[in-house]
Amino acid sequence: MKPRVDVRRVDGLLTHALVYGAGEPLVIVPGIGCAAYAYRKLAVHLSRHFEVWCYDPPGHGRSEARAFDHITISRLSDHLRAWLDAANLNRPVIVGHSLGGEVAIDLAGRFPDALGRLVLLAPTGVPENPSVPLQLARLMLDAWIERPTLLSRLLPAYVRCGPLRIALIAEDQRVHETEPQLVAIRAPVLVMAGTFDVVISSHAIRTLCAFVPDVRSKKVPGPHAFWYSRVRIVTREIVSFVHDAAPSPTS
Repeated sequence: MKPRVDVRRVDGLLTHALVYGAGEPLVIVPGIGCAAYAYRKLAVHLSRHFEVWCYDPPGHGRSEARAFDHITISRLSDHLRAWLDAANLNRPVIVGHSLGGEVAIDLAGRFPDALGRLVLLAPTGVPENPSVPLQLARLMLDAWIERPTLLSRLLPAYVRCGPLRIALIAEDQRVHETEPQLVAIRAPVLVMAGTFDVVISSHAIRTLCAFVPDVRSKKVPGPHAFWYSRVRIVTREIVSFVHDAAPSPTS
């Protein structure tokens, strides 16, 4: 499936997105250093049920950035909110992976009217992030257990984003307080975690779920990017969560 390319100026920056399918809008917010095109496999599967927007934050993928700007979680969520308004996306489903999950949490807590439902795939930030060297070490360890086909997409994205921007965002992650936004979330939340994720601990996922008022959690076999290797499972869980308003127990 060939996506539609969407480019619009937001906060003075040309902002890029790839759009798949049609129907209820769903936005994928990428992990640190990642790009919209890296999530093509997940987007194609989800596009059978939604209009999927793969968004490139400032300095990620093909979106522009200013030096030393949009390097904090709050600035990234400010831009995401402005981009949603510019794209006329009314209360979409937000799917955030890793750092994208942390940005989505900040968005949901500060701008509750900006989204309908929230899906967090191995989100960072709870209870807190470790030092930048330890974060990077965990990512390097995770690379050994991810699919090579995914790594071939991620590495060019990391190079384009650049080590300085990645390090600065990771440093803000270390000090960013997520709990105030978690308790302010009013949207239903689905949290999904990989069973052998070396980046995000199961304790962090349990802590996150304890803060959010309306949450369900699911474990999926796989590493940090389980959404790639287990794309059918992840798609099925997201579709069920969005279309089933009834709460389900956490697992």
